[in-house]
Amino acid sequence: MQSYLQYRRFRTAVIAQRERDHGKAVGPRTYKQDAPSPNSSEASHATDDHRDLEKAEGSTTGFPEGVRPGELRHAPEGEESIRKEEEATLEDNLRGSESEDDDPDDDPDLAQAALSRISTIESNRSAGTALGMVMTGIQVRKRSTREGGEGQVFVVGYEGENDPMNPHNWGITRRICATLMVASIGFVVGLASAIDASAVSEAAKEFGVSEVVESLATVFANAAFTGPLMGPVMGGFIVQSSLVSWRWVEWVTLITSGLVFGLVILFQPETYPPILLKWKASHLRAVTGDDRYKAEVEIRMEPFIHRLKRALYRPFLLTSREPIIILIALYLTVIYIVLFTFLDGYTYIFTEIHGTSEGITGLCFLGIVVGLFGASALVPLIYKWAKRDLQKIKEQGGDRLPPEFRLWFAMLGGAFAIPISLFWMGWTSYPSISIWSPLAASALFGYGILCIFISSYQYVIDSYESFAASALVAVTLIRYIAAGGMAVVGIPFYKNMGVQYTLTIMACISALLVPLPYVFYKYGHQIRRHSKYAIKVRSESK
Repeated sequence: MQSYLQYRRFRTAVIAQRERDHGKAVGPRTYKQDAPSPNSSEASHATDDHRDLEKAEGSTTGFPEGVRPGELRHAPEGEESIRKEEEATLEDNLRGSESEDDDPDDDPDLAQAALSRISTIESNRSAGTALGMVMTGIQVRKRSTREGGEGQVFVVGYEGENDPMNPHNWGITRRICATLMVASIGFVVGLASAIDASAVSEAAKEFGVSEVVESLATVFANAAFTGPLMGPVMGGFIVQSSLVSWRWVEWVTLITSGLVFGLVILFQPETYPPILLKWKASHLRAVTGDDRYKAEVEIRMEPFIHRLKRALYRPFLLTSREPIIILIALYLTVIYIVLFTFLDGYTYIFTEIHGTSEGITGLCFLGIVVGLFGASALVPLIYKWAKRDLQKIKEQGGDRLPPEFRLWFAMLGGAFAIPISLFWMGWTSYPSISIWSPLAASALFGYGILCIFISSYQYVIDSYESFAASALVAVTLIRYIAAGGMAVVGIPFYKNMGVQYTLTIMACISALLVPLPYVFYKYGHQIRRHSKYAIKVRSESK
């Protein structure tokens, strides 16, 4: 619904922009006309009318200062060449369409009609070209060979940096709402992946399968962190309740996902620039009647099957060639393995050791949630550093922060927090030690995983930009496959090795990866310099 309304608003904005820019097209595209005699009454009236029009419209008639209707003015050099090219093309086409029997030299009326037709078409075409050249955000250029087609094309962009149709210029409230809509999708997907963990024992008994087999319900979907952590909180109390069946963990998932789906359909606006500019180009073609207005995404005449093949193989190509992607994927895989084995392991850590009920065991996941929100305290500090560093870079002739700046979240304790919290939780999980000790360790773990997650994703996105989607697919696919497999072996691990040694093994693995963000911070620019797909920041070459 919001996307449809947004599409309609684009048409209104396009019409308003055309009206604003139409006057500018009149001035530079005026050619010599039959001017009345300076002493004639017609000239006097024309001058008076022109002055009145300037006074009424604030000199926005399109006539430069000091130039009157009927006077000869020159078009800009680029525009003049386009006009001559169009005139030649139109004349050749018209001549080619005439039959050999229709010789204009033999028939003066036919010659006059042909010239009139050329003049009319040329005038309309030139007026359209003039409008396209003066409209803000429209780039007039020739099609390249790889784009297919021929002639001029008007590439549609936003109407300047402050265009209200650009999502970057939306108000803070609208941006927060759009972000929350997207975040709710990740939440409900993560919720669906984790809420079953609370009902593993009951479901396994009813269906006559082992708990390991039932835990497989956890490869199908896992996304954001909060969803997987809130799922056990809700599921624990549902399973513990005598009022409802364990099946209500699925009903709650269905109800929540249906609610989120409805909210997204009704209120989520489109934010993807290629789609928004495609809408704008479509409205410009309809309003002006000129089919040369195209969004960049419409110009590339590439078959769908080719784009699909590229989208499918590029993530594997990047994984095999880019050390940044391989190591980031490994890092996130370890974190997800720990997180999703916790879905089964918390039963052994809290229920068996400290004797908590299923509902209270679910509440213990809130310790990780507290840590997630604790990581948000770093945002103001890192934002302040970003403004400071960007100002220095601009003074040196640069224009952007290097991707390695994004690693500060991980370097400010996030990398160390993972192994420390796992050692802490593992070796304080005894009946003789307060339950608050492993809970405090879980909060530190939550802080660490969010810091690593933010740094990893932002670093990959900033390093690969136009290839970022493929890079993130590679990272996501690797960690989901590995984490899904570990969710299956998590129960045997805790049963056979115990809480202490299971968490110690995972702590040791994560400790090996602690230096990774620091290595990337120091040598990342050199790695990107030798990459075919990563960006090269201008300030790094100096």
